[in-house]
Amino acid sequence: MPAGCITIYLQGQCWDTPYDLVHGLRPNLAQAYEFGVKVYVHLQDAGKLEARAEEAIFVGVDDQSKGYWVYWLGKRRISVERNISFVPTTITVAADVPIEGEKASLPVSNDQHVSTPTPSTPLKLQMQLPEPTAPRATRIRPPIGYYKTLNEGESASIVIIPEEDREDTQLIHWALAAALPKPTLQQALNSPDAVEWQEAIDYELSQLEKLEAWEVVDVPRHANIIPCHYVLATKRSLDSEKLKLHARLVANGQRQKHGLDYSETFTPTTNMPTIRTVLAMATQKDWEVQQVDIKSAYLHTEIKEDIYMRAPPGYLKAGEEGKVLKLKRCLYGLKQVGFEWSEELASVFLEMGFTRSQIDQAMYYICKVNRHMVVTVVGISFPLGLY
Repeated sequence: MPAGCITIYLQGQCWDTPYDLVHGLRPNLAQAYEFGVKVYVHLQDAGKLEARAEEAIFVGVDDQSKGYWVYWLGKRRISVERNISFVPTTITVAADVPIEGEKASLPVSNDQHVSTPTPSTPLKLQMQLPEPTAPRATRIRPPIGYYKTLNEGESASIVIIPEEDREDTQLIHWALAAALPKPTLQQALNSPDAVEWQEAIDYELSQLEKLEAWEVVDVPRHANIIPCHYVLATKRSLDSEKLKLHARLVANGQRQKHGLDYSETFTPTTNMPTIRTVLAMATQKDWEVQQVDIKSAYLHTEIKEDIYMRAPPGYLKAGEEGKVLKLKRCLYGLKQVGFEWSEELASVFLEMGFTRSQIDQAMYYICKVNRHMVVTVVGISFPLGLY
């Protein structure tokens, strides 16, 4: 129905319509908006950085759907839209606020005479100036050798903070200095802790050899050889005391090629609503809650694709120069390790009699007469068991 029909009805002399005479009821004019008003049409497929609505003009109501006819100025066409917002045409003004251009009337009593100033003596407007604010404090930069002093000790607690420097800005510098970047292999072997770093690297390689993570082979033709590197980290206590140096050999999965080195990468994990529901059931039914941490979880999974990796520096023995490592286990850093680990975990749970949830693929459960157990994989290698 065009908006002109509504206007004719509202301005007509006869308020009785055929609808009134037949049904005895007034028609619903909730959608009778003024013709030509500005509206905003909500955009369903707008991007994150794009506008959520676009301006248009209201020209009528659709009689075949619960929509409105809008005219697009830039497109010069009319369409039927449902998700629109009308711009209000009325503005509410407080009663005690004078309209611009009118003189404010002052109350006059019988016993008091109000003098009107003449143009020769203009009124002086008394404006309250804002109070001057203090200038913004400049950032206090730490002295030379500030961070070096902190890094020389084994813990951050042995460095004494002067009393006059114990301010918020100074404490931020100390907190940022404690989060030191992880060293590279060359930096670690040239540091004072080079012996401990070498022991951590040798331990990592011995564990991988014990699990038979690879085999040394000749370079095959047309093979994609991916590199590897060490991730070195220092484990500290709550008071920043050095506890252990840790080394992890990681494959550079960004060099893998889809269809050749991997195919599936999806890793199901339990959703937060599922975890809340399971914990609520455990609280209601007084179930025991236990958490299991599987150490080096990925390394317990065999890899299906043929993946070749360069040997880490200094690993190959005499006579093995030029050879590569054919991976037999899922090494950290590969694209498919999460998927392979989830499939390995699912096969183990199914052999134990668990049922995999169809709603949440990372939840397994057993429901028997005297035994109820629910296992949710809340992380890649952190299953949470309830029974």
